[in-house]
Amino acid sequence: MHRRSALLAAVPLVALAAALGGCSAEGVSTADVTVRADGVPFTFEVPPEFTDEQVGERDTRGDVVLVRALDKVDVIAVRRVGGATLPAGDVPGRVLGKAVTSRLHAVPGAPGWALECQWTAARRGHVLDACAKAVRTLRLR
Repeated sequence: MHRRSALLAAVPLVALAAALGGCSAEGVSTADVTVRADGVPFTFEVPPEFTDEQVGERDTRGDVVLVRALDKVDVIAVRRVGGATLPAGDVPGRVLGKAVTSRLHAVPGAPGWALECQWTAARRGHVLDACAKAVRTLRLR
């Protein structure tokens, strides 16, 4: 019995070590992901559940270079904006038949680039939290 109780006592320590190391007990990463792409002059961080998504030009409203997403419409995207003045505040729209809201953030020190956060009502809080992290962690390369 002594051996079994020692083994049972070790289980919480293994879970703690995994959590501190950026993984859950199931082996899924819980660490933020640094996003970078060739030709993009900055990096930023997003939570691990925001995964790479293919850019479907017919599904976007402009020059989107890369997307990290929860799904096809709840996204954080990198967009080329040229010399355009960015709209202030939230902009409603429709993407893939769903009502979405988006917000553009200029990238300080990288003129012509913006970080776009787009969400549906159901995922507003989750996307805005991730967006705040992405904006806070913007770093020029």
